[in-house]
Amino acid sequence: MPNDPPIPAALSLDGLAGPARDSFDLAASAGYAGIAIATNHPELSPDKLDLSARRHVRKILDSKHLNLAALRIATPRGSLTDPATIDRTMDSARKAIDLARDLGIHTLALNLGNLASTTVSQSTLISALRQLAQAVDASGTPLSLAFSADTSAPLADILKQVDYDYARINLEGARLIAAGESPLDAAANFAGRIAQFTASDAIRAGSSLRPVELGQGQLPLSEILALLHEQGFRGPTVVDLRNLPNSPAAALHAAHLLRMALRP
Repeated sequence: MPNDPPIPAALSLDGLAGPARDSFDLAASAGYAGIAIATNHPELSPDKLDLSARRHVRKILDSKHLNLAALRIATPRGSLTDPATIDRTMDSARKAIDLARDLGIHTLALNLGNLASTTVSQSTLISALRQLAQAVDASGTPLSLAFSADTSAPLADILKQVDYDYARINLEGARLIAAGESPLDAAANFAGRIAQFTASDAIRAGSSLRPVELGQGQLPLSEILALLHEQGFRGPTVVDLRNLPNSPAAALHAAHLLRMALRP
C-alpha cells in the first residue's frame, strides 16, 4: 500500500536479472527499505564503479528512498578454507571494504567456506580474518563483518579468536537448512553476535536441497524474527533470491510475508 511504512528489510540483487535500475525499482515498489548487493554484480562491482559512479549510485538510491544495507563478498568456491582461493578471497574482501566505505554500507557478508573439510590451518584462517578487521579499522568505517560457513559449529570459536567486536554471524537460512542445522537453534546459540539475517528458504530431504520462496520451506521465519527482536538484533534482514525460478515474484511474495511478520 502506498502509505505503508517501508519494510525494515533489504532486497538482495542476487538472482535478479536485468539492469540494476530495474532491481532498484522493484525493491522500491515492493516496499523494501533497502537493497543488498554483491561484489560480482555486473554493474555494481568494485571494479566497475569508480568514485564518481559510486556517488551516482547513492544519489539514485536516495531518490527512491532506498538504503544500501549490506554488501556480499562473492568468493571462489573454497573461499578462505582452500589454499588455492584464499588470496583471491582476501583481495576481493579488501576491495569490498573500500566499496562499502564509499557507498556508506555498514554490513559486509563473507562465507568462509567449508570449515569441516578445510585444508587451511586455523591459525592461517584467524590471521586472515584479523587482517580484514584491521583493514576495516583503517578505513574508518563502522562496518560489521558478518561471517557464515557451510557448517556453523566452529564459528563461535573462530570469532572469539579473531577478537574483533564487529566480527559476527550472518545467519543464513537456506545454508543452515542445507547443513542439516536448525536456523532457530543457531539464532539462539549466537544471540548478541548476529550481524545479518539472510532470509532464504529451502526444503532438505536426505542429501537433496531445493531452494523455495520464503515461507514455503523449512525456515521458521516468524519464530526467528521474534527471537531476533527479543535479542535486540539491529542488523539488516536481507531477502536472498538466488536459485529461484521467478525471482521478481519471489521478491514480492517475501515483501508481503515480512510486512505481516514485522508489523508492530
